[in-house]
Amino acid sequence: MLKRIFKTSFYSIVARFFITSGNLAVVYYISKNFDKASLGLYGIAFFFYQFFQSFSSMGMPIYIGKEIASSRESTKKTINVFHQFILANFYGLLSSFVILFIAIVFYHRLSVSLLVLAFIAGFLLGIERNLSGFLLGKERMNLESLANFIEFLLLFIPLFIIPNDFFKTIAAIFILRILSLIVGVLLRLYFLKDMLSFKGFEFKFKTFKEVKFYWFSGLSYLFFRQIDVFILSFFFAKALIGEYFLSIRIFFAVGILAEVVSLALTPFISRVYNDKEEISFEKFRNLIFSISLVIGVFLGGFLYVFREPLISFFNKSLIKACSPYLALLSIAIPFRFLIYILGSFMSSSKFQNVRLYLNIAWAFFFMIIVFIFVNIFSIKGAIYSKILTEFFLFITYFYFVFFRMRVKKQ
Repeated sequence: MLKRIFKTSFYSIVARFFITSGNLAVVYYISKNFDKASLGLYGIAFFFYQFFQSFSSMGMPIYIGKEIASSRESTKKTINVFHQFILANFYGLLSSFVILFIAIVFYHRLSVSLLVLAFIAGFLLGIERNLSGFLLGKERMNLESLANFIEFLLLFIPLFIIPNDFFKTIAAIFILRILSLIVGVLLRLYFLKDMLSFKGFEFKFKTFKEVKFYWFSGLSYLFFRQIDVFILSFFFAKALIGEYFLSIRIFFAVGILAEVVSLALTPFISRVYNDKEEISFEKFRNLIFSISLVIGVFLGGFLYVFREPLISFFNKSLIKACSPYLALLSIAIPFRFLIYILGSFMSSSKFQNVRLYLNIAWAFFFMIIVFIFVNIFSIKGAIYSKILTEFFLFITYFYFVFFRMRVKKQ
């Protein structure tokens, strides 16, 4: 099993590398060719892009990966999961339309056209992530890596290789994203063509009772990750938000390994928890946690030591502004790594509802203290809020996984 874990984790890392590289390539392009205000504008639009993705997909990737991993021997069951995926994205799309309308009416810091483009891109990303869940459950992350590589090329080549005057606005960059996402969705549908069956399809969302925990948990964690940029847009000029957004993107890029590894572990945790592997659940949990702790501490130190070279890669003029932000954020890296790993244990078993309740509670806590701390400490207040919330979220995750999951399972 360890060989399969390493193989899936390797391809998951490669796949996520291309996703992160694509996101950072866009940030790099904007940092070099636009001003700080444009970077801030992109940061706000990026929040909506991620929000619409999470909302329209209903947080299905982990659920799909878990279900396919535990029932991939049954063609009937895997096709049923595909039907539920279609329904999830359909109802998620309808719900997202409502959110889009509210944003257009009440939020005027982005143009209507940019909100609509963020909506389209987010919906396509939601479909793509859900399809990735099928490849994860089938342990075919090599195909996921290939699809992400092609999408990365479709972003990178037009921006940096082919001379053009088209990509001079944030809207044009989102159009490029949409085109690359369309290709990514079509590729994954091709890879999963053996599951594309509509035989016996029913417009009944049978799994919503379970899926809702993944959906709301994903949304609450998205708020925790990115709501700060949205909140700051009400307090500060876009130039200051641009500095903060760059710092946060570097922070997420360094910590992305946690998200990748935790996702790669989904099918294995599911199988171990359901006694389909030889290793015991407790032994597997302790091993993964110990390795994750070492990696998390290492990555936190890496971010602290190399923060200025990382900033200078994007824009040397932002070192003075962003370096103090990243010095503080490096403290949160170990907590972030362990949160993802521990959360994967809850999501891959039967305790996604607990993860949901914890995420909602700490997301509300985060939103409240961001407002308070920003008024006291300016933009640094958002970073203090993030560190504090990461720490408390880790403590509650750790307590449940180590002291409650074992009891409940018995």
